[in-house]
Amino acid sequence: MAARKRPANLKEGSGNGAFDYPGALDEICDRIEGGETMAAIAASKGVHRSQLTRWAAANPDRKARIDMARTASADALAEAADEDIRNAKDQFQLRKAEARAHHLRWLAKARDPKRFSDRMVQEHTGEGGGPLQVNIVRFGQGSDQSSE
Repeated sequence: MAARKRPANLKEGSGNGAFDYPGALDEICDRIEGGETMAAIAASKGVHRSQLTRWAAANPDRKARIDMARTASADALAEAADEDIRNAKDQFQLRKAEARAHHLRWLAKARDPKRFSDRMVQEHTGEGGGPLQVNIVRFGQGSDQSSE
């Protein structure tokens, strides 16, 4: 199997230092919330996406903030999909916008499946959210009958 080639625009050896500056996490989270991909953010910093991912995973608080930003980005993606369709001026633009909207909604579903998933989950709970209580009643054996 051939080794994957590194994209030409990424600097070799630039490492995780590309993110070690004040405000880096805030900037990255803002860009993610705006709908930008991790790959695009990493490329703009001259590193591969995997380096950005490793940098995020190295600190649990950092990873949590980036995960929250990815969830929040689902709104931006869904809004962009709707905006594209509303702004279509002719049938060709509408078809193109519908295809893009389908993809953006898929991304939103991947980033925030609880809100954008097609999957329906039904939970059955008892009173006050507690467990269900099942009462078994056998006909002819009620408590009001005598057993003489």
